[in-house]
Amino acid sequence: MVNELVKALRQQPTDSLTTSQIDSVFSQVQTLREERVRKLVKDAHLQQRLEALESPWNKITALFLLPIAETDEVMFGVSKNLPLSYKLDTVDLPPRPKFVPFQDELARPPKPRGISGWLQAATYIACSALCYYGMWIQPAKYGLYDHFDTVVKTGIFHENPSFPLKTTYTGIGAIDEILTFLDAAFMSGVARWHKGFWMLQIYFLGFLLQPIAIWGVESFRKRNNMALISLYVGFS
Repeated sequence: MVNELVKALRQQPTDSLTTSQIDSVFSQVQTLREERVRKLVKDAHLQQRLEALESPWNKITALFLLPIAETDEVMFGVSKNLPLSYKLDTVDLPPRPKFVPFQDELARPPKPRGISGWLQAATYIACSALCYYGMWIQPAKYGLYDHFDTVVKTGIFHENPSFPLKTTYTGIGAIDEILTFLDAAFMSGVARWHKGFWMLQIYFLGFLLQPIAIWGVESFRKRNNMALISLYVGFS
């Protein structure tokens, strides 16, 4: 409220505000408070459910996960609403590092993406559709699936008939079927029996390293300690 009044006074040539200007300031403050209070109430309800052990997951989180979590991570979860606070514009505070800065101290205050977010999503969906077409629809047109099906059924690679197709890996039928298909799909390229397959699979396998590298790096960030990918990397 104080900041809005100060802002309105600075825009006036005189040191006074009219009744309509004061009403406008109150309306702006009310709109801002309503949006902020909705978020605070929502987060307060989540915290109350956790403290009341309302669900089995809340019990697991409170009794087992929080005690082993980093202090910074717990503080971040509890204090994530503090950036909604604003410091007084009329009071000069010396710059000092803060664990949770005020919103006007952020390098880039958060804001809705608007149309740019929809454009990014549309671009991602378009690229995904092209990749799906290139990986699953286009190969069927030149008989690649029929080739894999023949290899799986006969157990013979046409490029090297003396090399048997392995069909037993774990003894579990559903898993072995998947691994057998992968063997049929990748062996021609890995063994360099077919130069085209080899180049394509080098590209494909190299592409898989990128998300794995990102997951590995992000899993060691403090704020991601309790994420599923961090737990998976830790156990592995």
